[in-house]
This record gives sequence, structure tokens and C-alpha cells, in this order.
Amino acid sequence: MSEEKRDVTIRGLESEVYRSFSSLAKEMGKTVGELMNEAMKIYMRILHLPGELSKRIPASIGGIEELAVEDKDVKELGRPIIFKNIKKLTLRISRESLSNIIAIDGCEELVIPKDLPKLEVLSKCSGVKRISFLEDTS
Repeated sequence: MSEEKRDVTIRGLESEVYRSFSSLAKEMGKTVGELMNEAMKIYMRILHLPGELSKRIPASIGGIEELAVEDKDVKELGRPIIFKNIKKLTLRISRESLSNIIAIDGCEELVIPKDLPKLEVLSKCSGVKRISFLEDTS
């Protein structure tokens, strides 16, 4: 079965994301177009998952100056989270809530509790310029 194919231009791709995706395609012995077709088909299937399965689709939150997030916020959302392009992000969360955060990208300042494991937090970060710690309130 032959499917119609066409050349398209996709504006706004992040250079590093494209480089990583292109590298992955080469490792898999595929073209970027072939891998992009597969990725888009998978993503479209995920968007149409029934009920509980659809809660696995991450929420992308960002493009704001400042945001403070607490455990109850993470629990109420009920799905994984990606924080992106927030000037100052303050996380007043537990390690359990941290497990629901997939990525923190492009934040100038990230403020976290002292008891969160730093390396676990850092493993979720990309393009974070500064990390500081919440003052004890007890």
C-alpha cells in the first residue's frame, strides 16, 4: 500500500530537539521523515486513548513569569507535567510529586525544598540557569 508523501516545512523546532531526533533516526537506520511519521502516528493514538490511559499525556505548562506549585496542585492535575519557559519556578512539593514532573526546561530560576534529591531534580532539568532552595518555614 503506497501512501502519498509530501515535503513540508515545520517552523519553530528547537535546534537541539531536531539534532537529537535526527541523530536517533540515523541510529535506527531511518530518515528523519520516516521517524517523524512514526512519532506523529503514535502521538495521535495517545491523544485518543480512553479514560485512565489519557491521563498519561503530559500537561505542558509555561510561558509565564513566575509560578509556585504545591503537592495539591500536582495531585489535582492528575497527569505528568512538563514545565517550560518560566522565569521563576518554585516547587513546594514532595518526592512523590516530583515523580510526576517529566521535565523542567528553560527556567531562569528553579526554587526547590532542601529535602528533594538534587540529582533527581537535575535529571529532569534542561536550560535551567539557577537552582536555589526554599527557606525552612518550620
